Amino acid sequence: MRKTDKKIVVILLAAGGSVRMGTQKLLLELGGISIVRRCAIQALASLADTVTIVTGSNQTEVREQLSGLNVDIIHNPNWKEGQASSIKCGIQFVESMQAPDGAIILAADQPFVNADHLNQLINSWELGEVIVASWVGEQIGTPVLFDRSIFSSLKELKGDKGARQIFPYFDIKPVEQGEKLLFYDVDTPKAFEAVKEIWMQRYGWKDCFPIFNRKEETPLIYLDSAATSQTPKEVIDAQAKYEMSSRANIRRGVYSLAEKSDEAYETARENVADFFGTDFEGTIFTHGATEALNLAIWGWGNSNLQKGDLVVLDTGSHHAGIVPWLMLAKQKGIYLEFIDLDEWGELSEKRWLELLKKRPKAAFFTHISNVTGQKNDLQQLTSQAHEVGAIVFADCAQSAGHTPLHIKQMGVDFAAVSAHKMYGPFGIGFLWAAKKVRAIQPLIGGGGMVESVSKNDFSMTESPSCFEAGTPNITGAVGFAAACDFLRKIGVEQVERHSQYLCNLAKQQLSAINGVHILGNPKKEKISLLSFTIKNVHPHDAASFLADKGIAVRAGYHCAMPFHKAMGIPASVRASFGVYSSENDVQCLAAAVQQAIEVYGYETR
Repeated sequence: MRKTDKKIVVILLAAGGSVRMGTQKLLLELGGISIVRRCAIQALASLADTVTIVTGSNQTEVREQLSGLNVDIIHNPNWKEGQASSIKCGIQFVESMQAPDGAIILAADQPFVNADHLNQLINSWELGEVIVASWVGEQIGTPVLFDRSIFSSLKELKGDKGARQIFPYFDIKPVEQGEKLLFYDVDTPKAFEAVKEIWMQRYGWKDCFPIFNRKEETPLIYLDSAATSQTPKEVIDAQAKYEMSSRANIRRGVYSLAEKSDEAYETARENVADFFGTDFEGTIFTHGATEALNLAIWGWGNSNLQKGDLVVLDTGSHHAGIVPWLMLAKQKGIYLEFIDLDEWGELSEKRWLELLKKRPKAAFFTHISNVTGQKNDLQQLTSQAHEVGAIVFADCAQSAGHTPLHIKQMGVDFAAVSAHKMYGPFGIGFLWAAKKVRAIQPLIGGGGMVESVSKNDFSMTESPSCFEAGTPNITGAVGFAAACDFLRKIGVEQVERHSQYLCNLAKQQLSAINGVHILGNPKKEKISLLSFTIKNVHPHDAASFLADKGIAVRAGYHCAMPFHKAMGIPASVRASFGVYSSENDVQCLAAAVQQAIEVYGYETR
């Protein structure tokens, strides 16, 4: 969010002849999109008001790469004179056309610069700085933001040294950018190979997923990861290895194979608990988040709720977090009240505080909305609920694996997670129960959860086994742990940055299309998904049209009917991203949505 109303522009320098590369470097692709287009998209996604691109060599080809983007493109006929001429050309243009208060100079061959970097410069400049430069360690470089008071000096530059020529004459505010990757460029073939390797490490994870190697006429663009993510080879391999080397039932045999199976299952639990910041005893394997929520709601509710007790629910919740409460309310006569949503689909703080005054016995929240992709502050909500003695239930199905998640630190009493939404297998998830609420009633009774059984009574084992009657999904647990290892390798923080970048890109691309409306607060970051409506095009029609293009999205109310009713819309289209998703996927989505509008006749209605 901008601190002032000052106008800021980005001047993207794309005029060089790429002599050392031997070919036009800006046309080279990373993640299925050219370097120059990627830089332009990042500039558009920033807090800057406009983007101007200065071309020179290969201007026709560079222009083609920028088609469809809301940018100004100007040509520098003197580009052979060096970078200074392009800076001068860009400054003169923006002064004449836009009269900005400041300008960011950005080289178009820095593929790792993103909107966050640019926003940091803008926010620092708005505090009153004259020159704000990117700083990594002891190195200073582009992008650099110049106040308009410096424009006259920029127009006097000569040669190929660029704006560095004036640095000694001004006070420069360095903004630490963290990684040296910011300054990586692609001046030579060797440099490009190094950048490609890093890019693959950070973004090119699609090759890890066998499903994308299918031989189909239309390549798969999978944008339904919020429903279920795809599974990487190492998760598949981990499950296959268990099946081929350790398959046996657990908690029953003393032979070596059974012992190996026991070890595999409980080691998986330790791995999962470590990944999510829970404890071994409270990490209860279930068949998914839905079973986990039902176990928590029925197990705790049957023992602790009486007729007339109040439970507060998040209107934006998945049906799995609403229906069990409705069933329990009919059975026990408890009273349910919902936290209203504001115009952006976020919880009404005023309504929440009003409900707290009624001292509810329990409160249920979704961590990340499976419709808007926006995050609730569970730590704050839990703290407020605990002040009035309420137990807090959290649905973390959409946040798990997509944002750093330390469940115990959030303070919630119950939390549900599903593996298949975070690159793990189907049929496995877990419920975490805090120690103070762990004495709940199991949903299922039978073998594996009892210490003794008589004709009159039985005694149970300790948690977690007392909640895992019968034969659990051992193979699934092994795969769940492998998924955690996979995410550790990438880094969940990196996963979140990648998904936020794609969400920002999708917002920018889709919002530019006449008739498309993005659900949720436009000022809030979205994590891994976004939903939208198209005027005069039913979501199911849109999804069918996209499917014909090989693009998999979800259409409907996404198991969140109360949310859609609160927003006054019958359904929406949801695009959700994974680590295998790319900029090219977003580009294809936006292009296909535009085509769908043309086919269904929006422009003529």
